[in-house]
Amino acid sequence: MITQSNLEVIIQVWDQIDPSISRILTRMSFENEHDLAANLDSDLQDFIQQQQQKAQLQSSAHKLTDMCWDRCIGDRPGQRLDAKTETCLSNCVERFIDASMFLVTRLQKNLQGHS
Repeated sequence: MITQSNLEVIIQVWDQIDPSISRILTRMSFENEHDLAANLDSDLQDFIQQQQQKAQLQSSAHKLTDMCWDRCIGDRPGQRLDAKTETCLSNCVERFIDASMFLVTRLQKNLQGHS
């Protein structure tokens, strides 16, 4: 069953995809929240979960872009990227991915060790 907090997340995801659907869901949720939640089937829940994952991935990509842009280019972008800047951006992204993979692996090992 979908809780109020899940319903709010659903509405946020749909707001990113199609604001008109989000407004409909919001209106419906206030009219008869229980019936709306009861009618959402597992396929829709799976779709919503996939969309949430896509939104999280896009958010991470934007954060990574901002972080590496600030680190390598800063406030003064030139007319084009020189080799040094390209290398910096590439290394920044690669180190971020390496660090993320290391953390995921480490957390998985810790969880397996505590099981």
